[in-house]
Amino acid sequence: MNEIALSSYPVPYTIVPNQFIDQYMADANGEYVKVFLYLLRCMGQNTESITVSSIADQLNVMEGDVLRAFSYWEKQNILTLSRDASGTLTGLQLSLPSQDTSSQDTSPVRSYTDVNLSEVTITDEISELIMTLEMYMGRMMKPADTQLICFLYDDLGFSTELIEHLFDYCISKNKKSPSYIEAVALAWAKDGIDTVEKADASIAQYNTAYQTVSKAFALNRAVAPAEQKFIDKWVSVWGFSETMLKEACSRALLHTGKPDFKYTDRILENWHKEGVTTLEAVKSADQSYNKKQAAAAKQQTQPSGRFQSFSQRNYSEEEYREIEKKLLRK
Repeated sequence: MNEIALSSYPVPYTIVPNQFIDQYMADANGEYVKVFLYLLRCMGQNTESITVSSIADQLNVMEGDVLRAFSYWEKQNILTLSRDASGTLTGLQLSLPSQDTSSQDTSPVRSYTDVNLSEVTITDEISELIMTLEMYMGRMMKPADTQLICFLYDDLGFSTELIEHLFDYCISKNKKSPSYIEAVALAWAKDGIDTVEKADASIAQYNTAYQTVSKAFALNRAVAPAEQKFIDKWVSVWGFSETMLKEACSRALLHTGKPDFKYTDRILENWHKEGVTTLEAVKSADQSYNKKQAAAAKQQTQPSGRFQSFSQRNYSEEEYREIEKKLLRK
């Protein structure tokens, strides 16, 4: 396996960026997180190069798991991969927005001074927004809340109506922390959501997915927050349609006899890894799996022994009679 050059991440210890924990870690599986953390450590120790096999050996995982982790983090835009003309992986570089080693906070929300804040909050529009949000939050705004509002208004270009809608949505999910609200805002900005109407359309997509899973599992209730977290990953991270969600839920019910979100998650994770995104692809994957199982079963039932490669002799009627005579003489 070829060596992969590592771009320096010059710190003598391993810093895990808050942004990675707040925005990326929860949706990634354990193997992917292990690989990312190990890359942080190697870069922090100024390791010049590594190999896929060395990472696999160190973490006690398969080389395929390592490569899938690289691909996953590349799709999340926090890891940049370099390849040569033949497509062989040659280099890795972290792509998180900030690698400031003087602070563990890598949030893109810049630190506003009191002067900056007074310049922003002095407008009637922002002052009214803060008063409204304080009623939503049920408390006075903290400095972190105010800094977030400034970031949303100045840096992301959100209107006061959209900011109010953002807070209202997050609070309705019982999520009031600035880090969570910031994560949702960044996701909206990434998806080009810059109006209340676009936000509602995005929220409706998730609500429809919640209803689809609830009906597929016959829950007769709204999905719980912990269950919503699974569905959010299935829809926003893995991009599965409602049809695929229904199919996965049905299979989980048939296998476990209950609405098992963890088992459904494993089904969808396997489909995601294999690039299965339609019912036709599911059928094809099932056929391939059944063929492998049948071949394995056939191999297990084949006769064993040192003489199994010899063909059976065919006797003529005359030979059978001679053998019979000899046996009678005895």
